[in-house]
Amino acid sequence: MRALLVLLGVVVLAGSARGQQRYVIPLAEDTLLFVENQGATRILGTLNGVPFKLVANPEEAARSDNAYVIPDDGDLTLDIAAYMGPGDDANVIEFISQGPPGSGFRFVLAPVYVDGQQAPDYTLADLVPLPSAFGLVAGPNPFRDRLRVSYTVPERRITGLPVRVAVYDVLGRLVDTLVDDTLYPGTFTAEWAGAGSSAASGTYVVRLLTDEGSQVAVVTLAR
Repeated sequence: MRALLVLLGVVVLAGSARGQQRYVIPLAEDTLLFVENQGATRILGTLNGVPFKLVANPEEAARSDNAYVIPDDGDLTLDIAAYMGPGDDANVIEFISQGPPGSGFRFVLAPVYVDGQQAPDYTLADLVPLPSAFGLVAGPNPFRDRLRVSYTVPERRITGLPVRVAVYDVLGRLVDTLVDDTLYPGTFTAEWAGAGSSAASGTYVVRLLTDEGSQVAVVTLAR
């Protein structure tokens, strides 16, 4: 990987694409993370408690919080300075990854660019906290026109999870399906145009349905 091993003070991290690796890094001046992918499809990283994800599927990256596209077989550079501790403070980086049999990866931490590179492929900045549990909030309540539904998929879901968000009447009959998709960790929104539908004024139940459980919000449509 770009002859990184000749650099003084680099930290080389390697592993298979299955399982979890944890490293304590005392070198705060090493703020460039070089990643060489050898077939891993998904790598969930945590740097000093801040989560991020590297994925080979661009669509998954676009639909995930804190996600960056990584080549199926190749390397990229991440500037991680914003999340490294100052001075001699120890820094902790963890990885959980997935991939087909025989796939793997390598990470190299270094203080300088190599081979004439002038800028990183990505800079880790403005990362958002990932939710720790499923959640569902609907409002305003009561509402007259549009209902905004906010729902969360927790951080522990590395792979996509089939999610359905639907509206039911008080007798349990389906009124409208707002979401029926495979989602990744993050916070999402949907809208129900109750006033624009044939739904009558009254009480409705919004349900978040997954294989791992459900969440419920009771709302009132007031025309």
